[in-house]
Amino acid sequence: SFAGRARRRRPSAMSRLAVCLVALAAVRSHAQAAEAPRPRAKQPVAASTARPLPAKAATPAPARPPVRMVCGQPLAPTAFWVLGCVAAGASGTPFVVTQLKDWYAKLDKPSWNPPNGVFAPTWTFLYATLGVAAARAARLAGPFPNKPIGLFLGAFAANVLWPPIFFGLHKLWLGAFWNVLVLASGVATAASFWPVSRGAALLLGPYLGWVTFATALNFDIARRNTGAPPAPVAK
Repeated sequence: SFAGRARRRRPSAMSRLAVCLVALAAVRSHAQAAEAPRPRAKQPVAASTARPLPAKAATPAPARPPVRMVCGQPLAPTAFWVLGCVAAGASGTPFVVTQLKDWYAKLDKPSWNPPNGVFAPTWTFLYATLGVAAARAARLAGPFPNKPIGLFLGAFAANVLWPPIFFGLHKLWLGAFWNVLVLASGVATAASFWPVSRGAALLLGPYLGWVTFATALNFDIARRNTGAPPAPVAK
């Protein structure tokens, strides 16, 4: 009947209890969410009030002592070359000193032969200029070994060997032709210096001029004293 169907459609007590529990849980969760603290929104900082961070001051580099220069070159390498050239050139001095007032004084010499006191200061000055020129060329020619410095050392060695030949062995003609070798090696050195440093090449000018003069003097002395009895070699 209709009344029986209506009684069958009514929800049971268990169903109504379940619906109540679900509704109660929903109300409780909604209340907890309402009570939870809300995060505060960040307030934008006005551009006018923003202060830039102070920049760190750069640590100044330690000041280097000024480099002293000689003819456009650092003093230390130049002094090394100058002192080395003067000291090496002075190695032939004992041969000259022991024979200058004895054997050399007895030779027949031209009127344009310079006084004996001129040789020592002249060669000291020339060796110093050679040192300055070599220092400049060594700095600009690149790492050693290189052609300019190699030629310079060869020419310098040839120059140092002339006093033992002329004054030590009394070989006048050999000394004259050896001077030609010294002059030729000096010209070759100047030519190799020119592309590297014209200043270094020009510094060799006084040396080449004096060697030219010495070569002419050596040949004249050898010619004047040819056939003369050789003087004894001092022991």
